[in-house]
Amino acid sequence: MIALLQTGTEWFVRGALERLAAIGFGTISAPQVLLFAHLECGSTHASGLASRMGISRQAVYRTLKELQSSGFLTLDDDPNARNQKIIRMTERGETLATAGRSILRDMEAQLEGRIGAAALRALRDATERGWGAP
Repeated sequence: MIALLQTGTEWFVRGALERLAAIGFGTISAPQVLLFAHLECGSTHASGLASRMGISRQAVYRTLKELQSSGFLTLDDDPNARNQKIIRMTERGETLATAGRSILRDMEAQLEGRIGAAALRALRDATERGWGAP
């Protein structure tokens, strides 16, 4: 099962990277795409992002710094939380996020055409359920 889920993730990431490159976002990497997919609207903290992604804060921070250097995000000190950074999308980041959402909708439609609407609904339903602790 883990290999199947990973294959599905890779299908989406590879497809998103190819489509993003075609519209001028060729410098985006797979870890950056995955991080963007976990960003919440508005602002968030790096520690919360690391928790949602299930990876270390160091790995998240390294990717955030790359995205900041590319002009997609800003990392600002949080005046209310010591040692926390608030992540905010720049205008360029918002453009990337909008393009990414459109690309993912198109890819889901493509997947629906391949596996059928019922199978796609079942896949979404199964992955959206709370699975609980491993």
